[in-house]
Amino acid sequence: MTKTVMTLEPHPLAQTFPPMDPEDFNKLKHDIGENGLREPIVLHEGKILDGVHRYNACCDLAITPETKIYPGNDPLGFVISMNIHRRHLSHEKKREIIAQLLKANPQLSDRAIATQAKVSPTTVAEVRKTTVQSGQLETRTGLDGKKRKASRSKGELSIGKRGRQVKAFMKTWDDFEDWQQRLFVKRYKERLEELLQEVENEGSASREVAELEAPSH
Repeated sequence: MTKTVMTLEPHPLAQTFPPMDPEDFNKLKHDIGENGLREPIVLHEGKILDGVHRYNACCDLAITPETKIYPGNDPLGFVISMNIHRRHLSHEKKREIIAQLLKANPQLSDRAIATQAKVSPTTVAEVRKTTVQSGQLETRTGLDGKKRKASRSKGELSIGKRGRQVKAFMKTWDDFEDWQQRLFVKRYKERLEELLQEVENEGSASREVAELEAPSH
């Protein structure tokens, strides 16, 4: 079988995500060979916005892929929405993607960005604080398209006060009955999973955690 020459280039926004690993690419190519191309290649500005790996697989298989033009006005948001669930991304890479979305759409609310990036609004808020746009906009646009006043930062709490808050929560948690703990975990499952990944990635306890665990005097 003769390999097709690739005539389309990836759009810069398509490179927001890391390349697919060889094993996954081979599985994709096998599936396209068996079942054909299920999703068209999406083009923007004459380049591939979504479907770079599908296109390469079609080239390897000498298949002429179906293409369509991206009709929207938020190509970065489209790329992230289409790919965030397809890849196993590190915590750091997810935060990079959130920062890109915030830079491109600073007017969107934390919840609107979170929906695109498939993370919790709390995570978006944390990333927003590290950017220069924290407190920059008076209003933000929510998922319903309505503009609302942005909440203002209440200032950083001291380590001591944060420690007291954590200890008070731990006491409340210990007093919870089993059904209450299960209800809490179900409600905040996504955020708890993110925090667990963060803790595992840290490798060692932070200074704040060490101070919280130190005996009181």
